[in-house]
Amino acid sequence: MSDIIASAQSAQQGYSVITGAPELTSSNGVTVTTVYPNPANDMAGFNLNLKQSQEVEITVYDMLGNKISTVAKGIQPAGNNDFTFSVKGWSKGMYMLHVTGKDAQLNTRFIAGE
Repeated sequence: MSDIIASAQSAQQGYSVITGAPELTSSNGVTVTTVYPNPANDMAGFNLNLKQSQEVEITVYDMLGNKISTVAKGIQPAGNNDFTFSVKGWSKGMYMLHVTGKDAQLNTRFIAGE
């Protein structure tokens, strides 16, 4: 889990032109917005922008490092990719969205649960 947090710290933070949400950008230009709404009670979403089509795995972990959900796994096209996922029934707490692809590993934290 510490290497996941370290990769998040090496990313630069900015703001998405599309959603206005804060975003992280890797050194290779891959960007992911923070999860919105934050806190999330039912559904949550984020935007992933890729410079080129690539295999991507997007997972959610709790703060103890337990895998909670796989949001997406597979080839994603270049450009903006919007994702939504359900957080209904999750315990209230802090979670980490972890994006792994050929060009980057990015993480963003969010609060979810009822």
